[in-house]
Amino acid sequence: MKKLLLLTAIALGCNGFHLQAQQAAAKATPPPALPSGELVRLRAPEFARWAITKNPIKPTEEKSLPFSRKVVVTKAEKVMREQIVDSKGQQYDKWCVGPSQYSWDKSVKRYLAYTAGSFRGVKPNPNFYTDYSATDFPGFEWVTNAHFSDVRNVMNRECIVFESTPSEEKEQATACFDLATRLPVVLRVGNDTLVYEFQGNPPRHLPLPQALQSQLEAEAKQAQAKAR
Repeated sequence: MKKLLLLTAIALGCNGFHLQAQQAAAKATPPPALPSGELVRLRAPEFARWAITKNPIKPTEEKSLPFSRKVVVTKAEKVMREQIVDSKGQQYDKWCVGPSQYSWDKSVKRYLAYTAGSFRGVKPNPNFYTDYSATDFPGFEWVTNAHFSDVRNVMNRECIVFESTPSEEKEQATACFDLATRLPVVLRVGNDTLVYEFQGNPPRHLPLPQALQSQLEAEAKQAQAKAR
């Protein structure tokens, strides 16, 4: 009996020693170092094209879409175009020129302009307006050095990973940026996931639709006439 108690005590002592050793090793392991260079890129190159897929999934039915929303953004210097497909398969085409963003309205058969002030305190409908004032990639504004987590493989790409906290954002957020380019790869906020895919050979010129070009020229002439 005494021998059994002695063996038990020794076993417990060994387990306690191993636990303390593991804790000490964990404390001795330095946190991952933040990679040098630009933290992240807030603006895409002057000529770029990227797809943003929200909640990519495998279709469960023949007619279902493999995402809840998809946007293909094309940027050519000061002009940006968004080609949007929502969860119902409806398509929207939006043109961003200066502070205004234009969408075709079938009822009036002309492009309607939307700005930051068009929604008067209400959250803008993303089909008609996206706030690009701070970044070409809205949703990543919270990322700072303090949110750096580690460097790991995400979608077969080496990524810098940042983590927010619920106290900072309404929901827990994770942002992953390509280590080489510092462009976004994945953004997870709560139950939503956005996947970014940059496409090669973007166009060097992005001509506006003729109807929009004519409309802008007419508006410019009216503005000049009023200024006289």
